[in-house]
Amino acid sequence: MLENLLDDILSNPAYLAVAIALAAMITYSVIQRLYKLVVLAVVLFVIYCAYLTLTDQPLPEIDIDKIQEELGEVTDQAKEFKEKAGDTLDKANDTLDKLKN
Repeated sequence: MLENLLDDILSNPAYLAVAIALAAMITYSVIQRLYKLVVLAVVLFVIYCAYLTLTDQPLPEIDIDKIQEELGEVTDQAKEFKEKAGDTLDKANDTLDKLKN
């Protein structure tokens, strides 16, 4: 049943275009929500640090080197994901072009 659905989508350029558009909108929505979540986490952390400072409690120890290393790993993973997504999009565009001709 799923194979038939995929065959129908890939055989009709209109269905393929709609599927690509839906996938792009879903991806954009997820990224947008993650961005809002990260901003919220940063704001809450700043409020927490301000509270600790005002109550004369010690701030949490932050290892900048470890954070930079982890950020570098995440950045590398994001680049790999971007490359794979670009390759997939190129393949989908090639398929769509083949179906148009």
